[in-house]
Amino acid sequence: MWHVLSEMYLDTEHDDHALGWMARELARSPYSVAELREIDLWEVAPVLWLNWYAVAGAWSGFDPDWLEAACRRRVERRSLGRRLAAFFGWRWFVQRANAEYWARLTPMIVALRGLER
Repeated sequence: MWHVLSEMYLDTEHDDHALGWMARELARSPYSVAELREIDLWEVAPVLWLNWYAVAGAWSGFDPDWLEAACRRRVERRSLGRRLAAFFGWRWFVQRANAEYWARLTPMIVALRGLER
């Protein structure tokens, strides 16, 4: 899922075709939409958020091996202190930045699954 979620951090506009691909891949996962959003928030965003601000950010994709290793490290280092500190601004920041993606992806994922799980 990390690779699919990483698409939100590329320096590019995603058309309906790209969003459809993302929705299909996310719908195939065993995770609910709420769980996917948490994975984005705590595992993907901390690794890739700086790409939003890079002058020449990545636009063609991130190296899958690097991304997997970086996200796994985030999973292994999820300390309570870090999560509490992040809670006060991080959740708002990431949710606001990715709001348009999730607003478009959520109904597509739900429709592909037939119901929210």
